Amino acid sequence: MKRTIILAGLLLTVPIAAHAAPETAKVRTCTSGEQPAFTILNENAIDPHRRFDLPVVVVPFAPQVRQPKGGPGLILDLVIDATGHVACYAIDADAPRPTREERAVIDSLDTWTYTPFTDDTGAPVETSITEWIHEEERYRTIVPLPDGPASSFSVTLERTGCSGSCPDYSITIKGDGSAVFDGRSDSDVTGKQSYSLGPDAVAAVIEAARQTQIWSARDKYIARVTGGPTNVVTLHIGGKSKTIVDYEGALVGMPSAVTRFEAAVDKAGGTADYIHLTTEGVERLGTEGFEFASQAGADLLAVTNADKAVSDDTVLALIQAGAPVRGGHTSSIHGAGNAEDSPLLRNAIRLGRRKTVQALIGKGVLMQDGKPDQAAIDDAFDTAISAGRMELVQSLWAWHPALTFTDSFRDGPARTVPVTLLLNKVEQTDWDGFAIAQFLLDQGCDLNARDAGGSTLLHIAAASGDAGLMRYLLDHGAKVGATNEDGQAPLDVSSADAVSLLLLDAGADPLHRPDNGYTFAEVARINKSKPVLAWLKAHGLMAPLPNPRGGG
Repeated sequence: MKRTIILAGLLLTVPIAAHAAPETAKVRTCTSGEQPAFTILNENAIDPHRRFDLPVVVVPFAPQVRQPKGGPGLILDLVIDATGHVACYAIDADAPRPTREERAVIDSLDTWTYTPFTDDTGAPVETSITEWIHEEERYRTIVPLPDGPASSFSVTLERTGCSGSCPDYSITIKGDGSAVFDGRSDSDVTGKQSYSLGPDAVAAVIEAARQTQIWSARDKYIARVTGGPTNVVTLHIGGKSKTIVDYEGALVGMPSAVTRFEAAVDKAGGTADYIHLTTEGVERLGTEGFEFASQAGADLLAVTNADKAVSDDTVLALIQAGAPVRGGHTSSIHGAGNAEDSPLLRNAIRLGRRKTVQALIGKGVLMQDGKPDQAAIDDAFDTAISAGRMELVQSLWAWHPALTFTDSFRDGPARTVPVTLLLNKVEQTDWDGFAIAQFLLDQGCDLNARDAGGSTLLHIAAASGDAGLMRYLLDHGAKVGATNEDGQAPLDVSSADAVSLLLLDAGADPLHRPDNGYTFAEVARINKSKPVLAWLKAHGLMAPLPNPRGGG
């Protein structure tokens, strides 16, 4: 078995197998093939569940930076039981045998507890996760920060892009409080921006240099991987200089103190206010004389509005500062697309920017030559529906949008269908699909209408995993057996056990076979869906596991 570890801008694939457990281990090693039905790959999804601080393994300084074989530091594949405790563990087959310090970490696994992971019904489930135990070296010797007045101090932090999405910029801070931010890519603000910092910001950076003993660091921490960002710190004080190159340094034991100093430079320079623009960043730009009412201002508005990490208030502040609401261009920054593909109003609606939407409408984006622009109105209304934004759907309803749109499927003819079929749940927690469907059906949309591909609103509810919407549609006569052009019934596209059970209770056929696909009952066996399997068993509809080589 192999595991892919996803880090910022790079991929590491390492083979997995269980080493023999250390004699003191209190948690068993996982058996070959032991794999729960649920797996969490995203580290950010694991963090909120962790009820302890991950340990760090500290190792002595070595003449050369360590290039660990098989992966960075100690990587533990864990099975977490339904109570949140570690049931078993496995480590990389190609990694060196655990050191004494690493064995101590393994021996402590019985003390690690997590808030239980749950399935889509909220029930606790056994889950597989991966934890990375960082390894960092001690400084060889402690070198104090050179003496020198604050006026002789300067620091530059340069961060480059990566094969993923990493901000490419530099920040320079001088002892007199002047600062220069230079955004190059994956930053809302690009180009050089000069501004002044208070004395406290400079003092904070100098103190951070002392506290992290940054002059003691190696000149280079370079991992033998590709695709990651490079961070370069250059300091000057009292006529002396120090440069540190950090290329995925955490993978080769770089002391976390270096990372903390880099973060201190970012914080003092306020780089976060420019990378993902904030209201403070807008205010700073205005103080330094940025021309908001310009093409640069229009471009900044377009890019910032498309950045999901930016607040509604920040985009509104740009509009209020005079940024033109037409003619702005975005780039590949933050995956924004371009001006033609992602108009300002459309992006604001997608991201639920209610204040921005109202400000744009107030600026006349739904008007052309003094009259309502029906194409723009319909586009905005359709976008609000597809994004699941009920408040905006209701707001735009006052503009008399059409209740149909033109749909197409593959090479088939275009069809005019109800706008209810635009509903499409994306990765967001505030999707108002149920409320929107009710609203549109009350306006006369057909409950059982099909889109150009043959799917119905019931297919959409099933795919979205929205049990409330599913229950409402079934109560109002939606057809559970309707199939689309791929032979899929709503049950075949269900994404949640609760929704599947509603469909099954309503008479959906779990043994129906879509074109070139598995039956729902077969999929339930593959996914080990306990509630669904219990229903199928109780109704005598259990299916054998499908042949992995094909066929039923």
